[in-house]
Amino acid sequence: MGRPPPAAPAAVARRAAIVIALVLGGCAGHDTPGDAPDAPGPDAAAVDASAPDAGVCVQAFPVCAAPGTPTPALCAGAVALTPGMALTGQDTAGGGYGDCGASASGIGGPSRYYAITIPPGQVARVVAAPADVTAPALVRALDGCAAVVATESDRGGALTDGRAAVCLANAGAVERHAIIAVSQYSGEADCLPLVFDLTLELRDPDQGCQTGG
Repeated sequence: MGRPPPAAPAAVARRAAIVIALVLGGCAGHDTPGDAPDAPGPDAAAVDASAPDAGVCVQAFPVCAAPGTPTPALCAGAVALTPGMALTGQDTAGGGYGDCGASASGIGGPSRYYAITIPPGQVARVVAAPADVTAPALVRALDGCAAVVATESDRGGALTDGRAAVCLANAGAVERHAIIAVSQYSGEADCLPLVFDLTLELRDPDQGCQTGG
């Protein structure tokens, strides 16, 4: 996907001022500026700061994210993922950038969102297996759609046939809820969609849980 032509000097200055203000003020909707990630991951170049909704975590979205992203409703409408049941043929082409949760792998391409519930004393393992083994999946676990950092993340590679997996433990006495964001790992500026199967397995802590595909 090609990059947009260089902006006029006035537009560049306006964008720079907006980005500086956002970095100093933190992500919109968060009270503590220090909650923002120290630095974006390799997928995390800024979107066009002149876009109407670019005031939400502008530094955490790829250059190829559509104007006006993120769309928080995409994350808020996460599909419930049931243990032991595979969701097949999932496609992120209808997804988008609905959250601000950065990870070491950025946020990847457009995302689909899933909600999981982890019972007390259990460990959840979520695996995304891409239909094309050369298209690595990126899985991020978020405490909620308002999160600015992923609690866990993993990206697939050649050794895993593109599969990515995260493990989330619940050592507490009440249910733990999390959002799972799945996208294609996209390098620095390539926001391609991902077709994949998704599974959730619950384990006892003594069974162990291996991240990665």
